[in-house]
Amino acid sequence: MLQCLDRPHRLAYVLGEILELPGPEAAEILDLAPDLFRKRLQLARTAIVAFTRSHCGLASDQAPCRCNRQVAGALKAGRLRPEACALAARAVSFEQTRGRSSGGWARPSGPSRCTGAPSRAPPPSVSPGG
Repeated sequence: MLQCLDRPHRLAYVLGEILELPGPEAAEILDLAPDLFRKRLQLARTAIVAFTRSHCGLASDQAPCRCNRQVAGALKAGRLRPEACALAARAVSFEQTRGRSSGGWARPSGPSRCTGAPSRAPPPSVSPGG
């Protein structure tokens, strides 16, 4: 996903969003004026959201979900650990993911495994506080 950004915007995004550095500190690291850093970070965020909406089926029903086709390669390359995966058991659409049932958010049914779309739920093997 970060590859949709050029190097200056990717650096701003990593420092500001991923590492959560304060703006003045990140600007100093990049040897930029703080206002220029803030603008780069704003543009990077906008580009990431646009990329996600056009490529991720969990962010938009108009985008095809590709996670189930990428997980096998990521597992083989060692980018994912099977014991730490928290992925949906089957592909779901954006509307299904954010669909409402009984006034609350709908939750996918069935066990999680490394075959579908990413989930923010903790892996089943991790116990709270451990």
